[in-house]
Amino acid sequence: MSRAAVSIVAAAVLALQAAASFALLAPLAGRGPNWLWPFLDYPMYARAHREGAVVDRPVVIGTLPDGREVPVRPEDLGLNFWRFHYGVVEGLERGNIDGLAVHADLYRARHGTPLARLRLESRPLVVTRDGVRPGRPTVVAEAHLPGGAR
Repeated sequence: MSRAAVSIVAAAVLALQAAASFALLAPLAGRGPNWLWPFLDYPMYARAHREGAVVDRPVVIGTLPDGREVPVRPEDLGLNFWRFHYGVVEGLERGNIDGLAVHADLYRARHGTPLARLRLESRPLVVTRDGVRPGRPTVVAEAHLPGGAR
């Protein structure tokens, strides 16, 4: 590539990065924040949370056949954050029992006990002047797993 072409590419990347830093591009395009990856898809571009803002924290709770409740986290299933979110959290939100049963089978393989039920709770944090405080938890979705996770 010639020096002029390299300079043009470098200038374009820097211009896009600068525009992304000030959130100028997404509103102009009328699209979601992922349309111009890798310039807008980073958490460092998240908006600040002001006092009174509520930050959602989804929590998955599993119920064992004996009635005990256990937290179900990505590491309990051998998944990363995103696979857990798209597989388990969104599976609960959409009522995808078949997909949830597969994840419950992963839990049984790793822990030696089946899951009879999964529950998705929202345990929000409220931003205050003095830091964050817990908000009121709510149940978002529940799923009964057939046969205690097959």
